Order: sequence, then C-alpha cells, then structure tokens
Amino acid sequence: MSAAYDDLLIRLVSERHRLAISQREMGRYMRMNQSNYSKVELGKRRLSYYELKYLCDSAIDLHYVFTGKRCSEKYQEYFGNCGYSELLCILSIVTSAVELQGTFEKNDNDRFLPVWTELSRLTDSGPKTKYNLFGQIRKLLGHSQKEMAEILGMDVKKLRELENGRCQPDSELLCRMYEMFGVLPAVVLQDKRSLISEICCVLETVDADSGEEMLLILRRLSKKPKIRIHKE
Repeated sequence: MSAAYDDLLIRLVSERHRLAISQREMGRYMRMNQSNYSKVELGKRRLSYYELKYLCDSAIDLHYVFTGKRCSEKYQEYFGNCGYSELLCILSIVTSAVELQGTFEKNDNDRFLPVWTELSRLTDSGPKTKYNLFGQIRKLLGHSQKEMAEILGMDVKKLRELENGRCQPDSELLCRMYEMFGVLPAVVLQDKRSLISEICCVLETVDADSGEEMLLILRRLSKKPKIRIHKE
C-alpha cells in the first residue's frame, strides 16, 4: 500500500468524523456490514468501483478524500444544473485559462491538460463503454499496455480487462491513477459532485475578480442563441 493511499484512508476517517457518521452508517452507504467497512479504514480491504459509486451519493466529500483538496461554496451553485459532459468541457476551459495565468503550482493539473482536453470530448456513458477511459488515457500518455501495467504495479492481463470493460478499478487503483497521472477519480466514477468540486478548486486558485470574469465568460458561452422567426 502506497503512502498516497495511506493518506487517502486518513482523510476518509477524518471525513467520517467531521460528519459524525459511524462505521456502521458508512457500511450502509456502500451496502456492506460494519466489519467489512472497518477493514477498509485499516487498509485491509479496497473499495470496489460500485461501492465508490454508492459513496458518491452520500454526504462524504469524495473529492477531498481522493485529492486532499476541499473547495468553498463560492462557485458551486452555478454548476449545479450542468450535465457531466458539460462539466468536463468546463474543467478543460477553466484549467487552460488558469494555467495560462501561471497560477498553478508545478506538478499540479497543468501537467494533464492534453488529457482533460481529450476527455472533454467524451459523452455520458456507462462503465463498460467501448471508448474506455483507461485505454484512452494510456494512449494519450504514450504508453504501451506493458509499460502502463508496470507503472501502475499491476498485471498486464488485469489492465487489458480494465481497458476492455471486463472489470472496474478499485479505490487503490483510482488513487494511483490520480497520484501518477492526475486522472481525477470523479472522471472515472462519472461523479458530477466531485467534478464540480474540482472546477471550483481550480477557480479558487485565481483572485476573485479573475474568477468572476471566468464565470461571466462561461455564462455567455452557455447561452443558447435565440431563434428568430421572420414573418413574410
């Protein structure tokens, strides 16, 4: 188990305590008993893809658990009515804009702008989509399946199964993908709430005036043109 995953578990426990949720209640969120959930916090059991999907619908701030970043509510209301694909496009736009201002720290999301730009073209789909995220991300980063499997510390056969949609990533693999390549778990889980949190965290890296200006631009871009009917 990596140091990054150890930190994730610490944040998971911290988040549970912040919300005053018992281990039994956490287990109920994810359709498991308290004993199994207790093993999760001890690092003896990984959360499956579908257990994480259940957690997306809980009060737990899953974006904070995976990334260690927590945003304020300053910009969140604006993005609440956006669809998943729209949010991917918005993330690509605001990340590019903020990166141009040079406000990102080195080794932050600016390393992965090509990934976000490409992923923003994806449409809503299920976990077994033929346009598989893992295969697409690997190709974008220029790795063979063997190289990617070695980097991720997994068997190449397991990676092939992931890319073909025959199995789904667990919590440790999602943590590793974020740590090594900056791939947000929110994208793999198609978690709108976490995606909104990431957008807001990006916007909060700039000053208030710049943030409001970006929102104004996004509002203008999202306005649908009015259709004018010309009477004869």
